[in-house]
Amino acid sequence: MAKRIPLPMVGRKLAALTGQRAPTYRSLYVAALDGKIPAEQQTNGRWDVADADMPHIAEVFGLTSPAVAA
Repeated sequence: MAKRIPLPMVGRKLAALTGQRAPTYRSLYVAALDGKIPAEQQTNGRWDVADADMPHIAEVFGLTSPAVAA
């Protein structure tokens, strides 16, 4: 089973991966609702994303990782 990250933790993870300022929770939530990022709403109403989708999510928000930028 793929590792899932709760939406409130996605910004922190993006900042750690890219070294750039993370998007706000609100912008992540709106992107999830609008279908701009691959997120799933669980039965308890909370949203999460697959760890494997983090590069795509970073791209949606215009973030690049240091490894890609170098």
